[in-house]
Amino acid sequence: MPTTHLCKSCGQPITGRYLNALNADWHPEHFCCTVCQQPITDARFYVHEGRPCHPACYANSLAPRCTHCNKALTGQYQINSWGDRYCSDHAQTMASCGYCGRLVPHTTKRMRRRSIEAVRCDHCASTAIENTPQAKLLMTNLIIWVEAQGMGFRQKTFRIELLDRADFISRKSGRRDPLGLTSSTRFMRQKRVDHAKIESVAILRGLPHTLFEGVCIHELGHVWLVQQNIVNLPSLDEEGFCELLAYRHYIEIGSNVDLFYARGIAENSDAVYGGGFRKLKRLEERVGFAQIIKALLRKKKLPL
Repeated sequence: MPTTHLCKSCGQPITGRYLNALNADWHPEHFCCTVCQQPITDARFYVHEGRPCHPACYANSLAPRCTHCNKALTGQYQINSWGDRYCSDHAQTMASCGYCGRLVPHTTKRMRRRSIEAVRCDHCASTAIENTPQAKLLMTNLIIWVEAQGMGFRQKTFRIELLDRADFISRKSGRRDPLGLTSSTRFMRQKRVDHAKIESVAILRGLPHTLFEGVCIHELGHVWLVQQNIVNLPSLDEEGFCELLAYRHYIEIGSNVDLFYARGIAENSDAVYGGGFRKLKRLEERVGFAQIIKALLRKKKLPL
């Protein structure tokens, strides 16, 4: 007994020629483009949400557009952490923002090699912290947030500095991309640290607002440790603790930008900063953040 073909479009039996496409049979005149509603007669067509369409109709009406050149993306393309879609060729020629990773028009790969801020996108530039009054106001609010985590400060007033790259490199013994630096004076008594005074917290000038906050929180972690005379932690533990503090702030705020920087902390491949964070994060998950603070205050070291 001959097989009866039913048209996917009209549901009626097909008695003559038919098309088989998208796992169904069709009257040739019913296999139509979802955009222009005209029959598709070419073997090449696109599928959009399960419906066929002419290549030209897809390109003109349905295809995503390149963020940079507005070209219809009908083949392979790339997408960044922010949902921007762009031609793969652009990723080979344009430099990416030193802060958020977005491609920056009118730049080259060579420009990105100079330093982290050599290439900065419009998004990051528009929120950049460029002057000390801005920095001081933000720092005041961030101190309040840190204290709400159970970390009281003995000294809340200290010099806030915004430094250019060259100044930072001179202070950090040539480190290429420093973002923050806490300076303190330690006072000794009978060969032991009696107390310490914070002299300044310096942050790289021009950081985007959200990154600036995370760097400040990290440095406030160092400030708190110094003020509590917790001075003998291994670098892995100290930097990991400060990174955990910044991570907690990003997660609490929870915006797309904050979560981007939180992922950056969690996925950092650096042995001290990334490795230290992951060690402290595991510890936090096991004993809780409050127990970490309690152990640091009582025993000047992390809980076991």
